[in-house]
Amino acid sequence: MKPRVLISAINTGQVTKQVAQVMVKLSHDERVDSLLVWPTVTPYVGSLHKCIRQVLRDGFDFWVTMDHDNPPINNPLDLVFLDLPVVGLPTPVWVSATEPGDRPWYLNAVDWLEDKQAFRPVQERPGRLPEDAGLVKCDAVGSGCMVIARRVLEAIKAPFHRTWDEDGIVEIGGDYSFGLRCREAGIPVYAHFDYPCEHHIRIPARESIMAFQREVS
Repeated sequence: MKPRVLISAINTGQVTKQVAQVMVKLSHDERVDSLLVWPTVTPYVGSLHKCIRQVLRDGFDFWVTMDHDNPPINNPLDLVFLDLPVVGLPTPVWVSATEPGDRPWYLNAVDWLEDKQAFRPVQERPGRLPEDAGLVKCDAVGSGCMVIARRVLEAIKAPFHRTWDEDGIVEIGGDYSFGLRCREAGIPVYAHFDYPCEHHIRIPARESIMAFQREVS
């Protein structure tokens, strides 16, 4: 029997052409019985939790989700057949580097450093990752594109709740909070570096130029 897969493109009313193309392609993958949805609930975690409710209510085996600007390069449905709990498709994230030598981007697969109460990108592990790292176990992955098994959603209620401090300020976003909840529940999280994503974002031209200058200085 084919696995039943809910495929979502989380958006606020628009999706990039590249994400739309991926969604159409996935809808024709005959290895799975799929349904495409385009949730626009705000805030963002509301769309995620709405999809989770649909997975549990309608008997889907897996959930493949991507953001409106976050198209996977390779077919994420391949990862369904690994039957892993959570697999993230690494996505480049731009950061405002300020010091010479700082990398102005990272891939959103991260380790939790208990002693520092902070996350570190997997790519910054001592010794670094090889180019052909493939499937890597980590503590959290970004929700820009991920594959999640039903059993995880059954085990953790409302898993993407953000973590807030006592003043009502977000300390940890919904996706990394999800990773820590998986960790607490003994559920392994993976990133697959053979399945990267593109990320269509706007970057101020001057900021990107300055980042290049710091790289070569």
